[in-house]
Amino acid sequence: MAKRTNIAAILLAVLLAFSLIFSCLVIVGEADHDCSGADCEICLIVSACVNFLHGALPCALVLALGLFSAFGKAAPLLHRTVLRAGTTPVILRVKLSN
Repeated sequence: MAKRTNIAAILLAVLLAFSLIFSCLVIVGEADHDCSGADCEICLIVSACVNFLHGALPCALVLALGLFSAFGKAAPLLHRTVLRAGTTPVILRVKLSN
């Protein structure tokens, strides 16, 4: 059951990240459109994207904190596997006395 919850949480985080990225891309891409007036469809889409970004900001902050937390838990593992790949006298516990 916990595995299903983790998969669902990861899937929701990925979907939220994609929706945030694509909303920003729509806003940037349509910034210089030729506006047709009061009923401009592109202005409505850009307005919907801006409203989504305003509403999704707390979710994005939680997503960022979750990613930092996940990388914080992975940092000791990376330290053990990647950074200790080389051998040094300290790692080998060699006594350096003259």
